Amino acid sequence: MPMLVFSAIAIFDHNVVSCFFPSPSHEMHELLTALPIGIGVLCIMLSVAFPTHRPGIGFPLSAN
Repeated sequence: MPMLVFSAIAIFDHNVVSCFFPSPSHEMHELLTALPIGIGVLCIMLSVAFPTHRPGIGFPLSAN
């Protein structure tokens, strides 16, 4: 999931997109616009469906 989020953030950068797709077609431009949103929604849904049980920073360890 972290790699998916990183790639979604990278797709928002114009320099990264112009490196891989110098002159994208209209359909590819629409895909590159919608893909990061889809990746974000997918990662959020997976995080909600499979929550972590690790303590966060600043929280004490539990007895469990």
